Parts: sequence; structure tokens; C-alpha cells
Amino acid sequence: MPSLHSNRGAKRAREARDALGLPLDRAPEDLLEAVEARGGAHVVALDLGDGVAGAHLARPGCPLLFVNGRQPPTRQRFTLAHEFGHHRLGHATVVDRPQAFSDSHDPLEVEANAFAAELLIPRPAMERWADEREPGPITLEDVVRLAAEYGVSAQMARIRLETTRVLTDRGRADRLDA
Repeated sequence: MPSLHSNRGAKRAREARDALGLPLDRAPEDLLEAVEARGGAHVVALDLGDGVAGAHLARPGCPLLFVNGRQPPTRQRFTLAHEFGHHRLGHATVVDRPQAFSDSHDPLEVEANAFAAELLIPRPAMERWADEREPGPITLEDVVRLAAEYGVSAQMARIRLETTRVLTDRGRADRLDA
């Protein structure tokens, strides 16, 4: 069941998509351009080492979002959306370790993760995807195709299928994860 924090993050992402002129039924074409040109933030991609995925530096008039350029492009894309979430949600400066994306119970990280997920694969797009696919259990091929369509990792796509309740079979989710 979604928490107050995940609901807040998703709602702010829908507001951000609207403000940025991003349609709700497909992936943002150029996330970096949207964040920098219309989103009011500046992005820096560089080698942050293994212990840092990204960071949000809350500076009045010049917010900076850092993304670890050593990570795979799908990871960088999610990190950019996550750090942009920190910015849009009004969070203070934060340095995000890789575990902040997967096992954090920190309400601010939950909000930023939900923001990133909704920004990258909005609920209406997931619903459209579910309506258009062939009936039957969701397969690994489905997950990989969804991930490729939205420029995210297969893991993120699989999690998004579950959080939007397109995938409700816990056993199937566990098998896909394995």
C-alpha cells in the first residue's frame, strides 16, 4: 500500500511533468534538457566513485544535481530523476549513496524515489501499456521491453509494474526478480 511519502512524491512528479510540458502517456524524450532548460536545475555528471550515486545541492537560484557518470545510463537516468525530485520537493542538500534508492525507509528518499518512478514511467503510461499488451502473465521479455521503451533498468521497470498494480502476483514478481 502506498505511503503518504510515496503518494506525495508521485503527485509532485505529475505536477513537474505538467510544468515541464511532458506528456503523461510516454517517456520524457530528453530528461536532461527538460531538467536544465525548463526545470530550473543544473546537472553535473562526473565520477563520484562507488559510494555515491548522486547528490542534490540546494542552492538558492542555482540548484545543482550531481549524477555519477561511472554508472550505466539507465542508472544515471533514474538518479537524475531522483535528484530532480529532491529539488522539486524542496528537500535540503543531500548526498545519495546507492542504497538510498533501494532499501531506504527515510521519508525524503521514499518521496524522491516515488517522484523518479512517476516522472520516468507515469501511471497513465503504465495503464496504457497494460491495456495494449497481450493477455497473460507478465514475462521477463515484457519487463525488458518496457524498460527499453522508457530508458530505465529492467529492475526499475519490474518494480514500477508492481507499484502501479499492473503486476499483482507476488510469486511472479519474485520469479522475475530472480
